[in-house]
Amino acid sequence: MGHNYKPTAITRVGFAYQDLVAAETLLDFYRNPQKYSWVQVEASDESFRAVDDVVACLADGRFEVTQVKFAVDPNNPKTALDWEWLLAAKPTGRSLLQHWAAPVLKILDDGLLANARLKTDRKPDAEFYKSLKGSRVVYSKIPLTIRTRIIAQLGSTAGAQKFFKNFDFIHSQPILEDLEATLWARIASDTDSAGWALFQKQLQLWATQKNWPGPDGRIRYIHLQQAFSPERARPLPQDFTVPEDYCVPDESFSDDFFLRVLNDDGVTVLWAPPGRGKSTFLSHFKSKLDAKKVVCIRHHYFLSLDDRSEGRFHFQAIARSLEAQLQEAMPDLRVRRNSTLGETIEQAARKVVAEGRRLIVIIDGLDHVWREGRDREHAEELFNALIPVVPGTHLVVGTQKIAEKDLPTRMLVAAPMEGWVELPLMNRAAVEGWIATQHRAGRLNLFRWPHQSKAKALAAVSDAFFGISKGLPLHLIYSFEAVARAGNEVTPDLVRAQPACPSGDIRDYYAGLMLQLSPRGKAILHVLAGLDFSPPPFALNNCFGVDDQSILGLAEIGHLLDFREMEVRPFHGSLFAFLRDDPSHYSTFMANSAPTLAWLETEAPPYWREAWLWITQATRGNAQNLIKGPSREWALSFVTAGYPIDRLINVLNHAEQAAFEVFDLASVARHRLVKMRAINADELQHDELAQVWYVAAALSGDIFVPAVLRADLSNLPASLIPALVHMTHKSQRGALVDRAVEELNGRITQNRHDEYISNDQQGDFARAVVAVLAASKNNEVARVLRFARGSGQADSILAAFAQSARLVGNVGSVFEAGKSFTGVEFDRELFACLCLEGLSPASPTPLKAGKHPAIRCLGIAKGDAVKGSNSGKDLSALFAGADGPADRHQTDIRGIVYNNFMSALAAALAGKPTKSWVKIPDHASESWLAGAVRAFEKLAQRIAAHWANTKRWPTLGDVFSWYDGQPCYERGYDAQSRFIAVRLALIDAAFDLCLIGRGLDAAYQIDDAVFSEARTSAFWLNELWLEKLTTRRISLHDPASAETFVATYMDELARTVTEFNERASMFGKLALAAHDHNKPQLAAQALRQAVDCLFGYGWRKDAFADDVLTALEMMIEAGDQDAKQTLLALAGAFHRITDYTDGDGTNHIRSEYYTAVARHFPERIAPMLNDLIRAEDWRYAEDLYNELPSLPLAQSVEGVALFSTFIMPNERIAVEKANLALDIATTLRHKVGPNVKHVRKADRYATESHQNSEKENAEAPKPGDFPPGKFSELIAERRRLSLFDISRSTVTEWLNYWDAKGRGVAALADLEAGLSEPRLHLEIESGLDTAAEIAAKLHGRSEAFKWLVRAHIARYGWQRYLTSKDEAEARLELVARDHRARWKDFVRETSKPALNLRESRNGLVIGFTRLIYFLTQVGELELAKAHTKALVDTFMAEIAQQPLDKPSWA
Repeated sequence: MGHNYKPTAITRVGFAYQDLVAAETLLDFYRNPQKYSWVQVEASDESFRAVDDVVACLADGRFEVTQVKFAVDPNNPKTALDWEWLLAAKPTGRSLLQHWAAPVLKILDDGLLANARLKTDRKPDAEFYKSLKGSRVVYSKIPLTIRTRIIAQLGSTAGAQKFFKNFDFIHSQPILEDLEATLWARIASDTDSAGWALFQKQLQLWATQKNWPGPDGRIRYIHLQQAFSPERARPLPQDFTVPEDYCVPDESFSDDFFLRVLNDDGVTVLWAPPGRGKSTFLSHFKSKLDAKKVVCIRHHYFLSLDDRSEGRFHFQAIARSLEAQLQEAMPDLRVRRNSTLGETIEQAARKVVAEGRRLIVIIDGLDHVWREGRDREHAEELFNALIPVVPGTHLVVGTQKIAEKDLPTRMLVAAPMEGWVELPLMNRAAVEGWIATQHRAGRLNLFRWPHQSKAKALAAVSDAFFGISKGLPLHLIYSFEAVARAGNEVTPDLVRAQPACPSGDIRDYYAGLMLQLSPRGKAILHVLAGLDFSPPPFALNNCFGVDDQSILGLAEIGHLLDFREMEVRPFHGSLFAFLRDDPSHYSTFMANSAPTLAWLETEAPPYWREAWLWITQATRGNAQNLIKGPSREWALSFVTAGYPIDRLINVLNHAEQAAFEVFDLASVARHRLVKMRAINADELQHDELAQVWYVAAALSGDIFVPAVLRADLSNLPASLIPALVHMTHKSQRGALVDRAVEELNGRITQNRHDEYISNDQQGDFARAVVAVLAASKNNEVARVLRFARGSGQADSILAAFAQSARLVGNVGSVFEAGKSFTGVEFDRELFACLCLEGLSPASPTPLKAGKHPAIRCLGIAKGDAVKGSNSGKDLSALFAGADGPADRHQTDIRGIVYNNFMSALAAALAGKPTKSWVKIPDHASESWLAGAVRAFEKLAQRIAAHWANTKRWPTLGDVFSWYDGQPCYERGYDAQSRFIAVRLALIDAAFDLCLIGRGLDAAYQIDDAVFSEARTSAFWLNELWLEKLTTRRISLHDPASAETFVATYMDELARTVTEFNERASMFGKLALAAHDHNKPQLAAQALRQAVDCLFGYGWRKDAFADDVLTALEMMIEAGDQDAKQTLLALAGAFHRITDYTDGDGTNHIRSEYYTAVARHFPERIAPMLNDLIRAEDWRYAEDLYNELPSLPLAQSVEGVALFSTFIMPNERIAVEKANLALDIATTLRHKVGPNVKHVRKADRYATESHQNSEKENAEAPKPGDFPPGKFSELIAERRRLSLFDISRSTVTEWLNYWDAKGRGVAALADLEAGLSEPRLHLEIESGLDTAAEIAAKLHGRSEAFKWLVRAHIARYGWQRYLTSKDEAEARLELVARDHRARWKDFVRETSKPALNLRESRNGLVIGFTRLIYFLTQVGELELAKAHTKALVDTFMAEIAQQPLDKPSWA
């Protein structure tokens, strides 16, 4: 087998292998500190030349010397460990043997050699292997011709014998990837993936740079402690978690802060420069509050660099979050419907004050609104809702100081900047405590003068750290890491040599550091800050080079970075913010980022290339690939590869934005449509996506997929997390188990009081937790049992634990749990473990489930002495009704029938009579269900007899062919429910009988012939068998039969039109079944189909087809003949739309399509109606009949003839409502009789009496009473009177009134001022179009344009389902008429979202049909055509998997 290494990368890979071999010795050192004094990698001492790859000095002063040789392809005979390779030499050169022998013999003669060896992945050839005994060459076994060559090279027989007696040839070592996994397994219990990544980067530095670590290049134990210690500094927590060792910077400040917030109402702004720990202090503050005395809610504009949620900046999302926190803290708070955030907080405050408590609201990270370029409008809305602060409330704001113009107006009014509270720096005692913690962890290589006490030395170093940091936490960490990683003994002078931060502002430290850094170090930082992604640690050399300047550059900035398993990030986000603010940042980034782009293009693993190449190209100025590259097919491949779907959404977001910037509107539509499907799959089809994701990750050829998913753990579906744990290498599984349990427990806690989270979803989280614990190396059975019993869902939770334990090979835990627990679902999994392990139930004794009927059958068949019943149960309850149970919903027919069968089988196997095993009431003895029960009894008898006579367990085919029950042909819900239950019971029984067969014979499988026989049964159903295989996760088929089942079922699905969610589920299960049966190619085919379905047309209430239809009709009206033909070509898609969706929300689209065809192809009307009537699609035929009078057909003689046959009231009403020519209308009235009077349905909202109307007129405030400047008072007065403006005419009337009075300019100014008031927004938006009209008259078109933009944004003008067609089109027509030259400006400026819509995650709102309408209005027909084509092409791709034949009339 070959290798995948590029020729240019082989040298680099060889060095990586050498580093890993060195790591073996270093891990020995870390595990046994007394073994070595020091270790050197690439020793520079000449005495070790040629055996200097790894030199280790033992505690007794002797040396272990190791030379490493890497073979690119160890299995290639050309790279074998053979004599020719060892003895080959150029005419003037020396052989490897000569190179090694000289230093080895010299060290040996000096009495300093403990061990000398070669370590290689090469494999010995046959001749060399014969010379070996263990790892030593036996000189006498060397062939004579070879011996002669050796003596000639080494100079003497004695020298040769001496060398081979003391030199080990350690061959056939693991390949690079396996060696790394093995080493990680050795250290995983001591550190995390970030510690391992940091160690590897340090090792590279030690191997390449002189005197690293300092002072002499010798690696000592403390250097390993610094890398691996769990006490090493981590990035400061940005979420709500407070570090365990956190100390407040100053106790007196903390006390004052608590008193201020807890005792006074008002606003407190806590500020500090970056890196001082504002968020951590506020988290500490919140954690110390007494919930009995205080209700505290919090929003953080920035959690961490991992957080990708856009909603943190949107007012609506923030309001929902704060309201949800209030509901959780105050379960009995009854919030009025449609209350604003301010009203909700006011209501909550009144309640807490009445209870003797206080309400505290914390808004943290406010500066990130400005820093990340977010629109301040949403922040203004938030603070307008929070201020003025209501009694009993204190608002705490955490922020950096930024320009007042970038801060919310009301906040500055309530809390002027001069009154802000600054968070102090750490005092001296706090710094001393932190340094002492690092020293206790072994990370501080403390220098001590002779006779100097450790306490004094530590105090001196602590003073030095305090002196340069002034107590700034981030600077303290940076400085400590810088001196610690250098490896030298730490002295006060060494500390004071670090860049200082006298101002307490970390930006001053960064500025000073930049002056000290090498040009290469600074360039690397600018590249990292400019990239949209964080490169993985293993790519740093590729991105920045392996020359000395690059390696040293990385070394000098290493303390600023956080090395994670799959990414290198800034230790603190303020670093990259500082760099991006540097005027030279962009030019430096562009000058130095080309190698990173080259890595993505040529060497990066597939995930990074797919997720980041196009984005990085665009960042460097070339966005063409980003715009044109992402396609639906690419998206399917991305998900099929197992990559996180939110990374796909990120690429599409960037692509959509890039396309919009160059006004490629068709590409914008393409990317948005695929993105929306991805979002829907992520949010609306959790189960299907998780199943697909698991199979994709399992099948992926990308070895980095599990690591990528681990890095994205917080965004994974709960059901995927246990699967991720299973597929993770054992070396990393323990740490992942802890992370996963913490993550899932956090979700359980977070969602416990969420009204939208059902018990089933909470159960899913609980089952995921125990499924993860099943993979733990610790015995977690007792813990899981306690957790399950306290959950209320013990059986299903323990079943999940049992299945997961079986899948990871931990069946012992299942048996241990089985000793103290029994339950229907758990016992089923316990039974499977017994069968698959070939154990009898008596083996792992005692099991509480010993009486489970299937387990009893297994025990009897295994020869156990199992007690059984002599008679079956009385099934009167099953027949309490006429033909079945009295309450079909409360009676488990399936379970009763199954248990009765297994009990009868156990009795029959034990030799007891089972005829008429159960008692059936006389009145029901002839019922179909009674016959089914008796058929099961006969099946039990036949199986037992067959086993007794042949000792051959029945096959699946035998079970179905021997069951002689008859299908139920009776129609009706009850009858079919009974049939389905019996069918399921037979499937259950057949599956468990196959398991017993496996338990009796490990070779028992379902072959093709047996499977074919089973499928002839009327009770067989592929779907039920597939459900069984995938829920139980057991492979029962042999390879041929598994392939037959999956392939034929896939073919059956391909020929059937089904709803897309069901289709996705079926294909996903087929992929899982194929994977479980080791059919990777078949699994990949099914997986691709499943992903295609996930990105297919929405199965419920998806109106995209209506957008397509509307777009086509618009283009037809604009004269596009291609659109007309496309309309007809899509007949199959629209005709069958209610078959591939559930019809809810799409049936009207089918009717509208028939109407469209009738409008543009009148010759198709007759055959279309004929087709609908033959198919008995009466609803659609009737809808079409009702639309015909409004179509051009109505003006023809044929139409008149048709309408003269209309006799139904709704048909005659349709004729009356049609705008017919006068002569045709007269003729029709003569034929169909007098006019039909029809009454519009009463508006159910228009119920107020005449008296109430008078009251409205009498009490409604008049516009004239509220002049400009008093608009907000007008709205407030209407609210006080509870006058709801149904027509939304108040603003329009007010504007028109004051405009007529000559005060239109002042009225517009007042209206504009109210736009920042969230309580006025709803009322104002209804008058923005009127404002545009007045602005055009008073100020001209330019000013009117601004109001039209505001109106289109506020009224959701691009979203056809959020505002009326007439209103939006009137506005678009006005823009096209008066502002045609600025149509692009209008589109750009109205793309800003008013709401945090899911599809607008990149800050873009773009219409589909309304944009097409606008393009036709401004004369951009080619753009409109391209946009329409994008919609049509996407629609056709989404439904391409369905076998949709065109109807005959098309």
